[in-house]
Amino acid sequence: GDRDVEVRTLVKDVQDTVLSARSFGEHLADQAQVVLGVDAKGGFGSMTCIPCEPGYACAEGTLWRPRLTRTPCPPGSASPDGMACVGCAAGEYQPSAAQSSCEACDAGSYCLARSSEPINCAPGSFPGASGLSACAACAAGEFQPLSSATAGEACGGGSDCTAGSTSPGAGGKG
Repeated sequence: GDRDVEVRTLVKDVQDTVLSARSFGEHLADQAQVVLGVDAKGGFGSMTCIPCEPGYACAEGTLWRPRLTRTPCPPGSASPDGMACVGCAAGEYQPSAAQSSCEACDAGSYCLARSSEPINCAPGSFPGASGLSACAACAAGEFQPLSSATAGEACGGGSDCTAGSTSPGAGGKG
């Protein structure tokens, strides 16, 4: 009777306080590491884990406090599911922290595993496509004087270019 009314009044007061001071309620949820549900009868429901967001790592089966215990994935890695940070594969990179996926390496560059930025291909080489993990030397009969190029240029005019040439003529090595 009277005790039930007191409990329901207390629960209502707590709900009103949390709603009127949302930031304090979020702080309490952070500190408690749980979200408390109140059922339709005014009783407390079960505790619920807060899922970890993509781009962050949280140990499986643990509760986490938002902004306090989750770990942002560092550049060069990503977390699509919020469970663990996974290094970008060769041919991919991620320049920012707390991301859910890696990006294909840009044309004219290559990316090693766990790259946080693309690496320009050196003169005399090019990747030929995006998403590669290494550059290839220009073929015999081609040259490339620029870094980050996407294709070799034909030597032409009777010039002699060897594989990996950076300029036409006289072997093409410079």
